[in-house]
Amino acid sequence: MTDLADIRTELALLRDEVQFLRERLAVHVGNGLVLTYLADGRPFYVNGDDFGGPANLIAGGRYEQDNLDILLSFLKPETVFLDVGANLGFFAVMVAQRLTAGRVIAVEPHPELAHLAWRNAFVNGLADRVTVAPCGASDREAAVTFAYPPHHLGGGAIGRAGGPGTTVSGHVRPLDAIVPQDLVCDLVKIDVEGHELPVLRGMAGIIRRSPGIAILFEKLGLAAGYEDELAAFLAGEGLSLYAARPGARLAPLAAADLPAFSGYVLATRRKIGPEDRDRRRFTIHPAQMWRPPGSPLATEATGLTGSGEGNQLVSHGPYWFLPRGIWEMRLRGRLPRGTLVRITSHMGHSTFEAMVEGTDPCFTATVLRDLVNFETVIRSPERAWSITVEGIDFVRRG
Repeated sequence: MTDLADIRTELALLRDEVQFLRERLAVHVGNGLVLTYLADGRPFYVNGDDFGGPANLIAGGRYEQDNLDILLSFLKPETVFLDVGANLGFFAVMVAQRLTAGRVIAVEPHPELAHLAWRNAFVNGLADRVTVAPCGASDREAAVTFAYPPHHLGGGAIGRAGGPGTTVSGHVRPLDAIVPQDLVCDLVKIDVEGHELPVLRGMAGIIRRSPGIAILFEKLGLAAGYEDELAAFLAGEGLSLYAARPGARLAPLAAADLPAFSGYVLATRRKIGPEDRDRRRFTIHPAQMWRPPGSPLATEATGLTGSGEGNQLVSHGPYWFLPRGIWEMRLRGRLPRGTLVRITSHMGHSTFEAMVEGTDPCFTATVLRDLVNFETVIRSPERAWSITVEGIDFVRRG
């Protein structure tokens, strides 16, 4: 006779199979385009014959997870993000969905990719937050020829490619000429196939007026020949360097070590101590928390704050994607004893539940499966209460 434990096991296996199929659902829509879905369920258009990023996105909906984790770890609701070498707009979409007052400027020279980046922003309801600049970035204004390897539009570079491929006529502009002169930028991703130094020089004004800027750029190849100039420029702007290691971990990178390094580098004026170098983390800020209709709470400078009587829903959301793993969840603010905290899936099924017992509450939640549109639910105690929520920090511990 089958017992309840066996039924639960079978249901769990069935759920995983359905999840597998959902993440790999893709439809050819003509002209070489494929409509697929990201891991968080968002629709996304890709050029289906490309063996680079599109293949990863079709087969599971994830791409450069470590780089994404690093970027999201610095994100705030008002972040201004520059996605330079935006390709299909994957990073632009993933950042824009978490903004409430910020904006994204995506820079992409290939006309087909620039159109798909705009289309991906539009189909996800983010066209009001994402601007696509259909050009390349450099330290000058010029007409150029971009060369692309066969079946790999993400590998384009200025000049001629060795062997067969395609070329596209286009133009480049300094980011200082693309970005409005009064805009302070918080976060930048640069993937330009070896053209990093001219791109950085062309955004010197942005860097100087953006004290908290964090720039994640690809340093392509060993001993590329421009490392000394690159290090001197960044040091002159007061930026420290950190190598992006596997698992979204940062490690200090000395200028002398730059020639022997190939990969992604984070440049920032922030001092990132050993305790903060694991960037598998994110914060839910008060502006990203949802309040029920008629809620007695308001989003103020100090956080989500208010008071009331009896057991009430304080906040829920933010309906993002939470990967499976062991997560440390820390609530910042003033939460009275008896406050209930839950992590639930998109259907409202509780994955984790805990009660606040003291100040600075911190919990460890084991999430056994990826949660699409997850929410953190906060409910007040049953007695009279006063609450301030300054933020909820999630740090992955395993």
